[in-house]
Amino acid sequence: MSVETPVSQGSPFQYIMDSKVGTLTTINGKDYLYFAGTGYFQLQSHPAMIQAAIDATLKFGIECYLTNHYRHHKSLIKTQTKNSRFFRNGRCSLPAVWVDDAHGVGILGENGRGVYEYFHLNSERLFMGATLSKAFGAYGGFVPGNSQFINILKSGNVMTGTNSPPNAMVSAALKGLEIVKNNPELRLKLQNNTIYLKNKIKKLGVTTEDNTLPIVTFSLENSDRMQNIQHLLMNEGIYIQFVKYVGSGADGVLRMVVTSGHSEEEIDFLVSALGWLL
Repeated sequence: MSVETPVSQGSPFQYIMDSKVGTLTTINGKDYLYFAGTGYFQLQSHPAMIQAAIDATLKFGIECYLTNHYRHHKSLIKTQTKNSRFFRNGRCSLPAVWVDDAHGVGILGENGRGVYEYFHLNSERLFMGATLSKAFGAYGGFVPGNSQFINILKSGNVMTGTNSPPNAMVSAALKGLEIVKNNPELRLKLQNNTIYLKNKIKKLGVTTEDNTLPIVTFSLENSDRMQNIQHLLMNEGIYIQFVKYVGSGADGVLRMVVTSGHSEEEIDFLVSALGWLL
């Protein structure tokens, strides 16, 4: 393996993506085996998702959805209705416990409904929010619930001054929700890849979370060493993240994300390269 890229060459935030996100992604003009980002099913590049966004843009333009329900914004109302049925079966929760299920929705549970389904939670005093960016290939946040609950939420201070996603993202999210719902094999492949990666990583002596979420984070002695490992992996055509999230410590962490699109051979290549460096 090459060892030619020292951390002193620059900031860890210097990389520019030159292609769609996928298992193989172009960064700064070079192709990398990509173990980063948040697209667990790689739907950001799915042709049906792209076409849904194009169709909505051609029909509605690029503006955001307005706060009042004009007739030409039926697609967003439809999205709200589908989210409500998909996640909550029409039941309204009271504001007692808030669950931020950004990483669970679309991944966990028999039907991919997240932590709520995974832990068989039935309390009417539990409500949740999540994102469209992890499993559904779009972006924006949502709170599922029936029309009564949503109307109460909209009239509160939380919604004051907020903007809804552009219509293109709404249509793409609808398509992403449809794809995930109709293709449960995606979740199974993701779960298998997650278990496979975490078992391999543990054999390297790396401590990681013992769950089925497709993220592996770990820290080493200092940020210089972690950035060096990131650079050295890039020399081998592998991209993982060095990040400084809130709560990750002053030195940051190395972060790897596996998707349903990765093969076991690609995971083996990552683990082999990482093992050589550790």
